[in-house]
Amino acid sequence: MVDVSIIIVSWNTKKLLLDCLASIKETVSDVDYEVIVVDNNSSDGSQEAVEEKHPNVILKKCDKNNGFSVGNNIGLTLAKGKYLYLVNSDVIIKENCIKNMFHFMESNYQVGMAGPKIYRTNGNLQPTCKRLPTLHQLFFQALCLNDLFPKADVFSEIHLNYVERNEVRKDVEILNGTFWVVRKEALNQVGGLDDRFFMYGEDIDWSKRFIEKGWQLAFVPSAEAIHFGRASSSNDPVRFLVEREKSQVLYWEKHKGLYGAVCCKLILLIYHMFRIILRCGKYAIKPSQRENIELQIKQNVACLQWLLKIKNG
Repeated sequence: MVDVSIIIVSWNTKKLLLDCLASIKETVSDVDYEVIVVDNNSSDGSQEAVEEKHPNVILKKCDKNNGFSVGNNIGLTLAKGKYLYLVNSDVIIKENCIKNMFHFMESNYQVGMAGPKIYRTNGNLQPTCKRLPTLHQLFFQALCLNDLFPKADVFSEIHLNYVERNEVRKDVEILNGTFWVVRKEALNQVGGLDDRFFMYGEDIDWSKRFIEKGWQLAFVPSAEAIHFGRASSSNDPVRFLVEREKSQVLYWEKHKGLYGAVCCKLILLIYHMFRIILRCGKYAIKPSQRENIELQIKQNVACLQWLLKIKNG
């Protein structure tokens, strides 16, 4: 058994993946580790590049795009580490991140899953700690109230925008799936990611299951990383937004039954219809942004078609 297994799932993110692997190689010290890349049938030369530039990496080649959850579960079955680091391919590891997370987990046995402080490429912090979602919070998001009043507890409770992010927290209910550190013993109790979540929503479901098994989720600001964001989803933005909404409905159906699924669908209908109205107005007054607005409207329409079971074409 090694100290740490770093698992990276990738789909057509060659440059970002290579940068991620390079950052691991450059920053990890004093920890016995292995790196596992699960490639979801990329067509951009990712597999060949990993084999050429990082021959010590364990590369699992998949024959199709299995999605985020399945890809990570494949990596988990190959991993030999005491601690399992599930890292997005568009993440850059900063100095001592891996080591600091390792030592934190070693001294906090009650923590089953932890995450570092994540920065966006512009230097701003990325919110990674959340509360478990509620239907009324989902409704507030549909009406953009969380954007209008980001510091109001009642509207921003899910994303914890008002929480200080410079101290360790062990009361987190959801850790964003950008970068997870999981204790192997906890994984054996909780089980892997739910394969039905293709991409998105799996972080909420998995976090909830860790808590239900009695494990704490922690935020560790002494470990830091940079996240580029939307690496795989940018390859097919319309499809991935629909997948996000499918995952939301699946989560509510799984944990609250038919009532939860129906309420979620109704709120999502409001969400996308409201945004189409707003974006049509924005399209009229901001001609310089029309190309981006057209894509956003196309995404909203695709989600409405799925929610209403209307076939495109």
